[in-house]
Amino acid sequence: IEGAVHARHHPVESELDRIHVLWGIEVDVLADGTLDLDLTVLSRLDWVVASVHSAFDLDADAQTARLIRAMETGVVDVLGHPTARKLGKREGISFHIDRVFDTARRLGVALEVNGKARRMDLNDILCRRARDMGVMLVLDTDAHEPAALGGWEFALAAARRGWIEPKHVLNTRPIDELFAWRRDRLRRLGLPVPERLLSTPRSWSRSDSPSELAGPEVVEPMPSPTLDDSATDELARALDEPLDDALRERLQTFLHSGDDPELDAALRRRGDNPVQEAFNLIIGARP
Repeated sequence: IEGAVHARHHPVESELDRIHVLWGIEVDVLADGTLDLDLTVLSRLDWVVASVHSAFDLDADAQTARLIRAMETGVVDVLGHPTARKLGKREGISFHIDRVFDTARRLGVALEVNGKARRMDLNDILCRRARDMGVMLVLDTDAHEPAALGGWEFALAAARRGWIEPKHVLNTRPIDELFAWRRDRLRRLGLPVPERLLSTPRSWSRSDSPSELAGPEVVEPMPSPTLDDSATDELARALDEPLDDALRERLQTFLHSGDDPELDAALRRRGDNPVQEAFNLIIGARP
């Protein structure tokens, strides 16, 4: 934190091309809705996630007031794992969903779709509700170590099941829009704007995008693939058996990209939603 409020750029930016490091933190939302770090410090960062990690037994009115008060500080960019549930361990907190989501939309606070397997929070239903209310989402891994950074398929699956598109996801946007998101909210609420947010880093500016510098790319339409019915039959049978490592990895890749026509066809024999079927197989659910 000390470095973040005094330095304009992170030292790693001089070593890695086209990388911009945000100064950010996840802070606790305390039982009364205050944050566990001073607002003056938090207002000088690039990115702040605020999350509930305690006092899970408050009633719905108290939890609603708590979440709203945290967002009304103006320094919060994302409400982390909003229901605070942990699958197999505890139920989520109770709060008035529409009031919290409406406050998030009004203040410009995104809601996290947390891809950690024990959280998956927001779930698909709440993703859809947030989208319908005009609330932006952020998809992430909740990684606490480098090895977990790649585990974002559950967040992606929940978002897809909730009919979320890239335009509804804040961290699909270029860095200048992320800076504007925070800068504009700080200004509206009369809070100081860090110098780093006043100009877009050249390394990530839209004008520096390789595709734009090279001019528009003409992409020829790809022909529809011709599927081998016997191969699809064999793959469908394999999906009925315990998954081996190769097939599990193939399913995970499909959740990331959706680009596997043969697997898509085999999954559709199990149900109308191939993404849902892939997800069920990975987590061990059975039809």
